[in-house]
Amino acid sequence: MTGDILRLDLRDEEWPQQPADHDRETVRAIVVDGEGSYYFMRLERNDDFGPATAIETSGGGVKPGEDLRAALRRELREELGAEVEILRELALVSDYYNLIRRHNINHYFLCRALSFGETHMTEDEIVKFRLSTLKMTYEEALAEYEKRRDTRLGRLIANRETPVLELAHEILSGKAPDIEHHYVEKGEGEPLVLLHGNGEDCGYFKRQIDVFAEHYHVYALDTRGHGKTPRGFAPFTIRQFADDLAGFMDARGIGKSHVLGFSDGGNIATAFALKYPDRVDSLILNGANLDPSGVKRSTQLPIELGYKTALKSAEKSESARRRAEMLGLMVNEPHVSPGELAAIRSRTLVIAGTNDVIKEKHTHLIAESIPDSELIFIKGDHFIARRRPEEFNRAVLNFLRS
Repeated sequence: MTGDILRLDLRDEEWPQQPADHDRETVRAIVVDGEGSYYFMRLERNDDFGPATAIETSGGGVKPGEDLRAALRRELREELGAEVEILRELALVSDYYNLIRRHNINHYFLCRALSFGETHMTEDEIVKFRLSTLKMTYEEALAEYEKRRDTRLGRLIANRETPVLELAHEILSGKAPDIEHHYVEKGEGEPLVLLHGNGEDCGYFKRQIDVFAEHYHVYALDTRGHGKTPRGFAPFTIRQFADDLAGFMDARGIGKSHVLGFSDGGNIATAFALKYPDRVDSLILNGANLDPSGVKRSTQLPIELGYKTALKSAEKSESARRRAEMLGLMVNEPHVSPGELAAIRSRTLVIAGTNDVIKEKHTHLIAESIPDSELIFIKGDHFIARRRPEEFNRAVLNFLRS
């Protein structure tokens, strides 16, 4: 592994070596559905490579000027009839086909299948290569790659793809991050992470990023399943989001950071400070809550009703499932006792609006439960960072720089 993807440079040891006279850039995907089944292509060909039956990931060539991810979506629709969520880049594999003097540049991605429909394969794919879909377990796929090493082409494909499949399995087993965060990065100095609220994205902090970047190295993230960050396979929970943040920091060599979280982002920041206390320089909790009872009933009741409605359609509708999952964060989480907050040792600012959706007494409870924390109320509602940015930014910077 180099950086955060697998990089391989493979040679063709099946045919005599001769210099490549052209490159082919491809995109390929490890596609997995919600039940953990993997999808591949079976190909049967009899051409210059000789007769061969092989297993290969779905994908193909990138057209001139085509974006890699757009090319991947096109290929997966054509070969698998699949609509997917692209979770992360897995690997960059360079290999050669000496027989046809070609150098292959293969970009591999991990994808979650959302739905399957009609395929749109070319005539060559149907007639010449006799492509068909394989749905398999991880163990079955490994065995199939091994079985198809009985031909020279099968060995070339297996050498290229088996390490990528093994990496995908590690990720899906929770041994490596299953997503790549979208984020905005700006400024220099000590790291400052900004975490948005439920159903939002890093754009919530558009009135903070430039101001804070004058003094800090700002990272504004889209959390899992929000904005441009994919949902992935891991649990959709506050604690998982905290683990995601740890992975994000690890990938960028950030040992310790100031962390500012708004609403659910504040709840993520709390969970992060409790699980990774040595990685928090200072903590700013804006409009956070310890449990659902901390939200005013006039706000919480519509959320609960919307959650119940979405749940009824979740099995039939992907959009309803996503809405239920999103609302479920506010209905079922968080669950932190005031006593747990005593373990927070980082400098902490608790900040809220005077007319916040979080009960005022609940905000006081949070501040009183964190040793030596500071508490500030700014005139306004839950969205003081957006609607009263000058006051909010001043309060945060005064705290950070004091």
